[in-house]
Amino acid sequence: MPWGKFFILALYAVFLTYHVSEPFKGGTNDYNTSLFSGSAINWSKFGPINLNFTQYLYANNLGDKLGPPYIHHPQFITLPLWVSYSIFGVGEWQTRLVPILFSLASLFLFGKILDLVFKNDIITFGASFFYIFLPSSIYFGRMMSHEAITNFFILLGFLFLLLLEKNYKKMYLIGLLTAVFLGCLMDWPGFYAIISFLLYIFFSRNYIYKRVTLF
Repeated sequence: MPWGKFFILALYAVFLTYHVSEPFKGGTNDYNTSLFSGSAINWSKFGPINLNFTQYLYANNLGDKLGPPYIHHPQFITLPLWVSYSIFGVGEWQTRLVPILFSLASLFLFGKILDLVFKNDIITFGASFFYIFLPSSIYFGRMMSHEAITNFFILLGFLFLLLLEKNYKKMYLIGLLTAVFLGCLMDWPGFYAIISFLLYIFFSRNYIYKRVTLF
């Protein structure tokens, strides 16, 4: 049902891009989005290497003086936003573009996982349809924070975990480890996902490569 998957993806894109250039007004969504954009602005101004790839959340408007770094979370969700600013410039839609792209890619991965598990187009279509109508999928799907980005890497890791279960290939193992590593660089949910992956392996009777993956 390729047309169905395209329809779901296109509909989700419409939801996520609604008023994509709207100025940040306040509230948790726009507060987080504008907050982390400050870090990317500072990376653009001073260079990520000069700042040791560290987040300084508030945009610098006071000459060359920066406030204290924000080190409560892993630092690298600033990286894709910095890339967006480097290519398209600084702005509202350039900021929201990053979580939107990751959210659309996550929906694609979600569909691939469903195809792999159920092998039923109706289940994939139905589950994907409900997925895009979850309030959290729309609300967090366009917010420049860790949710959309780490969700992508968690789903990517789980997809490789399933592929590894069905057919051991070194590329699947490398893909799994890479997804976990990048997810951990982005924020704490990447670390929580490791526990979930290990629990899946432990409780899965059919996981014939437990020793390879666990040890």
